[in-house]
Amino acid sequence: MLIKHEFKNKKIEKEIKDPGFLITNRNGSYYSDSLNKSRYDGFFIYEKNEMYRVLDEIVVNDDINEISNKFSSLKLKRNKLNQEIFMFKNFNTLICLFDKFALIELLFDVKKSYDNREYGRFYTITHENDKIIIKFDKKTSSLDKEAEGNFEYSLFIVINQATFSTPNAWVKKSYKFDKERNSMPHERYVFHGLKLLTNKLIITASLDKKKAINENSYVKKHLHDLILKNEKNVIKLLSRFKHRNKEIDFALKCSINSLYQLSTENGVFAGLPWFFQCWARDELLSLKSLNLFNRHLGNQILNRHIENLIRKNRLYSNEKSDLIAKDALGLLALRSFEIKNFNYKLINYLRNNINSPSLIKNSALETWMDTDVFNDKREGFRIEIQSLYLNICSILYKITKDEKFKFFEEALKFVVRKNFFTGKILKDGLNDATIRPNIFLAYYYYPELLTKKEWINVFHNSLPNIWNNWGGFSSIEKSSLLFQPNNTGENNLSYHRGDSWFYLNNIAAICLLRLSKKNFSKYIKKILSASIQDILWNGYIGFHSEISSSSKLEAKGCKAQAWSSAMFIELINEFKK
Repeated sequence: MLIKHEFKNKKIEKEIKDPGFLITNRNGSYYSDSLNKSRYDGFFIYEKNEMYRVLDEIVVNDDINEISNKFSSLKLKRNKLNQEIFMFKNFNTLICLFDKFALIELLFDVKKSYDNREYGRFYTITHENDKIIIKFDKKTSSLDKEAEGNFEYSLFIVINQATFSTPNAWVKKSYKFDKERNSMPHERYVFHGLKLLTNKLIITASLDKKKAINENSYVKKHLHDLILKNEKNVIKLLSRFKHRNKEIDFALKCSINSLYQLSTENGVFAGLPWFFQCWARDELLSLKSLNLFNRHLGNQILNRHIENLIRKNRLYSNEKSDLIAKDALGLLALRSFEIKNFNYKLINYLRNNINSPSLIKNSALETWMDTDVFNDKREGFRIEIQSLYLNICSILYKITKDEKFKFFEEALKFVVRKNFFTGKILKDGLNDATIRPNIFLAYYYYPELLTKKEWINVFHNSLPNIWNNWGGFSSIEKSSLLFQPNNTGENNLSYHRGDSWFYLNNIAAICLLRLSKKNFSKYIKKILSASIQDILWNGYIGFHSEISSSSKLEAKGCKAQAWSSAMFIELINEFKK
């Protein structure tokens, strides 16, 4: 299939085998599809802090042979039919425009995104004025629609007028992508609710019927103006970011657009289609790149985390989790200092809580490697955590000029060097010499830990143990008994024990550039090439994936990951320095 990226009068294209696409309303809701389908594909709305699946699939009986990413829309070229897909900021409405009348079938699957129960699902289809109204009722257990006392919620889907019929049939769907990643269930019954003959499909969904009707009417009436406004805003945003190399230029624009599409009014989702939460470390790592085009949201995110820190005296992985993110405090200080929003509340908190030059301990699963396989939980004293706290001491001294923090920095630096630096490698943990790419995080957070010569030696001694020749790093050394060369999906066997993480690959390239471009040019070039390949042509086109297998470059895990895109943006900016 031919894939194109088009911006103004420029385009880039390539034939690929397994494409997928994603478009959002820049406030949580999204529509995605792929040849290798998942139960997380379809039309989803984000309302009242919940993600609801609305449609499983829009079936058009004409195969796609070309997909164009136009940044403000997606254009699908079929054999005898052209289709363009839009979503507008803050509207829970999906728009599909066709260049001629087409027979469309809609497969509904209303549910909360993680809810895979198949019982208690009831659809009612009516025709009201110039709208098709689909009411979905979720019952807890009974098969009787009229039963009292087991009602969970209703959701309303409103569609602009079209010639339609109602098959009212349940269809069994199989999801190849979910089966491949060991994610259950990979089969599900969905509701074949409508057949429509139309050239303009406007689908709006909400928990509020009146809201859905009014929004659908507004979009239909103002469609032309909304399309022009949306296109103008995207062009204005992306025109600010340029690179003389055509591939890099498109990958950079895609990454800016990706981070924009994963943003909401309150924060940045870790990723789509299933990480639709604001994760502390993901948001904070992404903040430097986000701040290039949305300072208001960047400051809002910082202030939210500072308030959470003061209220709870710690930062959690996300607001619905009880798992502490041990690195989040250091990331909060780092990004606050970098974007010059180091407010007095954070300074006071750090001054009152950084009171000794001791090694910092984390409990199990509190680092970014937060999955447990064969009791590998990374509890104890980890190198990137020490580097973050060294950086906090350094920042506090720079801001307050309090000599106590300079003493803490120098004393802790001595202790870390003594316990982690062997002269050849930098250990991953106090009692763990396993080589992992966390050495790049240690350099990124606090390069002053070692001299330039020492860092070069550490990387030369470590990189061959984790390097994948396609252009990325394994998340554990390949000699480890825990190492998995191929992605094993949802069971986590390979997740932090083999899989290559794009965000960390991009950070690695940043570190190697800063340290010595001459010494590490082979690694830098291959990492850049692999990231560009993933962004432009793999997974959801125009988005940066979460991970790849170690054995070969491929889009695995979450297909649109915020910190992957953010760190690619930062990598491209690093080349300009």
